[in-house]
Amino acid sequence: PGVGGIRVRYASYFTLDDVFINQMDGSGVFLQQCWDSDFTNLQIMECGNLNDDTQGGLYIGRGSTISSDGSNALRFRGLHIENCPRLMTIDRSSRHIFFDSPKLECVEYANSSIIRGVNDVTFNSPELTWAFPDTAMFSAVEVTGSEAATANKGVVFNSPKPHSPSTSYGKYFEYASSKGRLVINSPVCNYVKNLITGRNFQINGGTAQNCGPDFIRLVSDADVTGMTMTDMDSASGSHIYVVGLGCRVSYNSIDCSGTTTDGEAAIEIGAGATDARTVGNLFMGSRQYGVRLDNIAAKNWAFDNAVVNGGSYGAVLSSGANRYTVSSPNSAGLGAGSFNSGTVAIAAGSTGSVSVLGGGSKLSVRAMIDSTRVAACSVFSDAAITASSLTDNINSSGGVAFSADATGATPGDGKVYVSKSGSNITFMNYTNSAVVIYVTLMSSY
Repeated sequence: PGVGGIRVRYASYFTLDDVFINQMDGSGVFLQQCWDSDFTNLQIMECGNLNDDTQGGLYIGRGSTISSDGSNALRFRGLHIENCPRLMTIDRSSRHIFFDSPKLECVEYANSSIIRGVNDVTFNSPELTWAFPDTAMFSAVEVTGSEAATANKGVVFNSPKPHSPSTSYGKYFEYASSKGRLVINSPVCNYVKNLITGRNFQINGGTAQNCGPDFIRLVSDADVTGMTMTDMDSASGSHIYVVGLGCRVSYNSIDCSGTTTDGEAAIEIGAGATDARTVGNLFMGSRQYGVRLDNIAAKNWAFDNAVVNGGSYGAVLSSGANRYTVSSPNSAGLGAGSFNSGTVAIAAGSTGSVSVLGGGSKLSVRAMIDSTRVAACSVFSDAAITASSLTDNINSSGGVAFSADATGATPGDGKVYVSKSGSNITFMNYTNSAVVIYVTLMSSY
């Protein structure tokens, strides 16, 4: 009892190649203040016990020498740890630890692998298998109290492959640190209940299939950008839920299973997430809401979210009309203004228009005749107001003049008359030549 496989202490330049460690009651490999060492094709199966969180498949750290340095500059290639009571612990003061293509899997013991108080730990393309929806596969949460140097910094997972059994979706990460972010780049997720819950993390890109709900939970100071999620689970609960302050959910694509009256949302912004940025997300499939806002303030930071590819949603936003910025033309909705076309050619005696799609908009307009004569003005309009205002009206010698007053207008009088019709700014060309109208600048309100 308590006997492990290999224990290395106070050693540098240690190498271990092609070793299989099986069914040891203690740690499969215990590395206490081990430095500058390489491990290739290490396999650990069913090692460790449930009584001590340092007893698991693999321990990396400083052991019982509390005030000392941890382990550092360790490189693992082809590591495989399976069905140990705790797969691994990477302990305080350890740094510069690298795992290339590890395989970590457990479907028998619901005990998180622990990462605490480390600096610069990188997992490259790990294969992760976990079968527990309420316990994270990796716990990297800062704690307080004596011996509290547990904040992590520089923890990175590059292209992790979380893949749970289809009969038991797993939870993979819980993270909180005041020192540095957990970075997850391009995850590839299948049958994942919850990829991450925590503070101070960021997810960059990646895909998910048959995952959720409650797939990503941002507690505070966290970002999710550029993920593509397909065939998401139809059970109740949002797929991305924002709890608190300092979070961004942007440019994700989410394909939901549900109905337009199911009361569910792809993204939910909680009551405490008053400054959450929710920008540029695309929704496919069906649910009642693309984004559900549980507070009014967050509406100020929700832009350019849209239903695409034949999606069917009760509403893009749960409260009020969707909002679009100038960078999203051809999008209907109130809020910031936009326009369909910025260049309009108008024959003599004819009219042309610029479609202003929503909100209040100030357009800077330039007119050119025969490529030589020029005039310019500013036009202010609002989609909800019939009138428009014309300012800053200037023209070159012999150029056309803009006018907002069409009283007594006659063809050939040398003016272009500006008016508003519905959502359109209309230009009536009463010069004797063709005029090209250019919208050179637009400000939105």
